[in-house]
Amino acid sequence: MVHSKPAASAAEIQRAPIESLMLSLGKLGVRVLAVVAPTGAQEVRPLSRALCASFAAADNKTVLIDLDPADATDESDPGWNPGLKLTTMHTQRDPAGYDLVVSRPTAQTRPLFNNLAHFRRALTEDLGAYKTVIINLTPIFEPRSTAPNPIAVARAADAVIVVCGTGRTDASDATKAVTDLSAAGCKVIGTILDNSEAVQVGLQVADRVEKLNFLPPRLKDGLTTILRTNKLLNS
Repeated sequence: MVHSKPAASAAEIQRAPIESLMLSLGKLGVRVLAVVAPTGAQEVRPLSRALCASFAAADNKTVLIDLDPADATDESDPGWNPGLKLTTMHTQRDPAGYDLVVSRPTAQTRPLFNNLAHFRRALTEDLGAYKTVIINLTPIFEPRSTAPNPIAVARAADAVIVVCGTGRTDASDATKAVTDLSAAGCKVIGTILDNSEAVQVGLQVADRVEKLNFLPPRLKDGLTTILRTNKLLNS
């Protein structure tokens, strides 16, 4: 089971856990990785992008398939669909060195993703040029009318990681997500705890102390310093 605690900034998801995760994926022979959250898409994107950037930095040709783009309802550009030859029209080059492929499934194209054999073939044939494929999935318990079934898509991956946000993912939802994925035949290799938005008590109290004007400045500075630097209060 893989655990990590991303830093406050999405761009700074701790390097050590990412490198450790890359090493684990390599040892397991994972080429296609699906990343999913029980609820809330904000949990998935930072981790997926950080992984892609790290693989690309290691001269590993990598593509991120985003099945949950911010503009998912934009039907003017359906993006890539399984079975459709991947061209430069479908790919965007991220500054971090990996390719981004956006897909906006419709009611008509959704079955192409849900069909296990068809999607697996597409991952091999359409995306065969890539050494690593990472797939952003829609949240398991927030179904969307045109989005493919995230569990069905995850079955086509070599491995699945479940991302749970502290204070945003209910424990029962997290457990059920892992159980449902495993029951469907998905290879869940770990869960990652994203506490990037968790309350840091020390910092919160320090902010309040700074507003207490009746305290002597020296005492106030000493208290706020202790509160801001206390690892136990800000972990």
